[in-house]
Amino acid sequence: MIHGYDVSAWQPKHPNVSGQQFLFIKATEGTTYPNPKMADQAQTARDAGLAVGFYHYPNIAGDPVAQGKYFLSQTRLLGGEILALDWEWYGQHVADQKARDYKDAWLAYVRAAAHGHKVILYTDSSNWLNVDRNSNCGDGLWIADYSHPAGQPPIQHPWLFHQYTKEPLDQDVGRFASLDELKAWAGQPSPNGGSAHGTPAPVGIPDWVRLTDHLMSIEEKIYEGWNSNGGWNNLTRFGEEFGENAVEWCVIFDWDMYHDVGLASVVKKTDNVKDFSNWARSKGYWSLYPSVGSWVNFGDGEHTEIVVGFDQQNVYTKGGNSLPPGQHGQGNGVWSHTFRRTDPYVAGYFAPRFPDGVCPPTADPRDPRGGGEMTLWRWNGYSTPTRPVPTGSLQQKEDAMGVAVVPLKTGFGEATVVPVPRVWVGDPDIPVGRVWLSLASDFGKVNLRVALFKPDRGWRVMDSVIVDYAEDAVRIDPWEGESKLSVVRKPLSDGDTADSTPCGVMVESVLR
Repeated sequence: MIHGYDVSAWQPKHPNVSGQQFLFIKATEGTTYPNPKMADQAQTARDAGLAVGFYHYPNIAGDPVAQGKYFLSQTRLLGGEILALDWEWYGQHVADQKARDYKDAWLAYVRAAAHGHKVILYTDSSNWLNVDRNSNCGDGLWIADYSHPAGQPPIQHPWLFHQYTKEPLDQDVGRFASLDELKAWAGQPSPNGGSAHGTPAPVGIPDWVRLTDHLMSIEEKIYEGWNSNGGWNNLTRFGEEFGENAVEWCVIFDWDMYHDVGLASVVKKTDNVKDFSNWARSKGYWSLYPSVGSWVNFGDGEHTEIVVGFDQQNVYTKGGNSLPPGQHGQGNGVWSHTFRRTDPYVAGYFAPRFPDGVCPPTADPRDPRGGGEMTLWRWNGYSTPTRPVPTGSLQQKEDAMGVAVVPLKTGFGEATVVPVPRVWVGDPDIPVGRVWLSLASDFGKVNLRVALFKPDRGWRVMDSVIVDYAEDAVRIDPWEGESKLSVVRKPLSDGDTADSTPCGVMVESVLR
């Protein structure tokens, strides 16, 4: 077992963590109280190399989703840090059923909203044995019981942490053989595969989105120089950036893409596909399923490219030192390709753990990074704003909204990803306005199933809508609600914001 304890504002800003392996920190209470010492306490634990967790003390009579949102807004998380609900309600006069409903709703929301983080339940043995009815503790149980020795709480349900005393502090043991085992379970990146220590995860666009957008911005063309005596010479600007030129550069190109967006610490710096693949396997960063941003090992060491999409049959890639579409192997440029996932040329995938803890879209049904399996995802537009829009009246704001026109694919199982332009008014750091998707048909009635993509939650299926060529275009406001479609365009208002603007809207269409 390993040892740790939990702190709140009653403890120092820089708690003594000597001899400890983990620290849980009170973050919030209700929707109004943040722990003023939280950032310092967390950084003290991070600097010491501990596993870190944050917990929320609830107002059980209040809205669990609103409190979950508040909790996540106040915690500056790094990859692999643990989240917990402190399921207690001392002095709050609520029925047991209300407490159970709150628990289930809070856990469901935070687990859905915080991909890449384990979400657990803290409670005492009395509440667990007498109030709980469904054993729902999210990703694990943190049980408090002071009447039994450390590691021997009086419950049958599997537990992860046991708070066994409150003197002089709330001291705990973890059911892990080592700190490394706890970090591996929590998904915290290792120092060799992307450190979780240092700068907090940025608010906004996830790491995998920034990486994919940058990769797709690289022009597809020949990049090598030509030598009349020896032909193409492997001299490229990518080799210059890497620090090794005139050699085969497919791995070099992949590394450069990560380096360009500040993610070089996630990957090993090597020019050899097999060496990189063996490193990835040794770190547990290997998968037989594609995920966005992963590196494909082609031909068991012959070539590599980066995944930019997948569906149930194919994997879509882009890479350097490659040949134009339709050709396999080493080449002289940067090109995009489509491969059958069952092609024996596809030997496997490096599945990176990004520092912000957000799992990219993945086809793996048991992805250890915490992502949910998707049947398809394909890059089809940038998630970052391309131009600022001047300040002005509401009419000017609405007139400035971008438009993306993409023909819909038809037929069973076909899907179209529509890039949704962001609207920026005035200060480019303050997005305003709503995002609309207009659907139209020019060949008859089409039954459309619409899904919304949010970087922190993945694809969420909305409702179906019938579009008829004889009618006006159906306009959908994705932020009207995830279970409702709006067919009437509403004007902007000063209160309308798009701070959670999706990267794109997926439209899966079936011809009626």
